[in-house]
Amino acid sequence: MKAIVVQQPWASLIAHGLKRIVTTNCPLRYMGPLAIVSGSRPPSKAVMSDRVIRQAIAHLTELPLSQVVAICFLASTVSWEKLTKEQRDDYGVFNDADRKTHFAIMESATLVSNGPGIARLPGLFNVKPEDELLIRKAIQE
Repeated sequence: MKAIVVQQPWASLIAHGLKRIVTTNCPLRYMGPLAIVSGSRPPSKAVMSDRVIRQAIAHLTELPLSQVVAICFLASTVSWEKLTKEQRDDYGVFNDADRKTHFAIMESATLVSNGPGIARLPGLFNVKPEDELLIRKAIQE
């Protein structure tokens, strides 16, 4: 299994099925099961002051840091030009910088409660077998 670090609150929004698309610096040459690991820093005040973000996370009781929060299926990574209108609407507000990034499109998110802590730098990485067992156990609980 592979994993990717996604900063909060976006990691929790993916986990709860409220977000399906995140930006990446480069195309992820992988399709398949993907663990979503929340970033190690809490969201910035600027992010948390955004009205749309506040509404989206209003029902969440916590934004866990440095732990697996979801398992999903990474369907594809595409450039801005290849996003459909529906995907662009799902992503939200675009800016000029987004035209130079790639978008990871995820499906079938499963929430992982009390997932194992994994501290990593951003980017796609392999999950250790022992951590994968802990993730699968957390899903079953």
